Amino acid sequence: MLELKKANLARTGTTIKLRWRDGVFVRDDDGPRQLLVSEEDERVIAEVESAFNARMPLSAHPQAGGRWLGQWIMTARRKSRKAAKAVVDRLIARGKLVDVEYDLHRHRSGLCTPEQAEKFARERAAMKRTG
Repeated sequence: MLELKKANLARTGTTIKLRWRDGVFVRDDDGPRQLLVSEEDERVIAEVESAFNARMPLSAHPQAGGRWLGQWIMTARRKSRKAAKAVVDRLIARGKLVDVEYDLHRHRSGLCTPEQAEKFARERAAMKRTG
């Protein structure tokens, strides 16, 4: 269970059921399906999907420099650093974006949607089985 303990713009005590599946946390099927997403957030999610599909995932961490999703938000969406960080943190907290380790050898992680994470986990598991 992931529980929201404190937030400025959300109800505290909100919980999301998660299950560990093939190396990533995914939303449990009986949990709430959708939390409202703004048009602005949809654009950010679309950029994350596109970058992950291009095998150049954006990062959730400011230390990643140019790979940090917040950097893209600051440039493309013309937001302050504080506002960009808030967008990244909110989308992760709501389960709209997840951080997956995509390069095991270099221990690199990147952002993607929960659907992309599930597909990635299935593909990784299939690769392990085949050798």
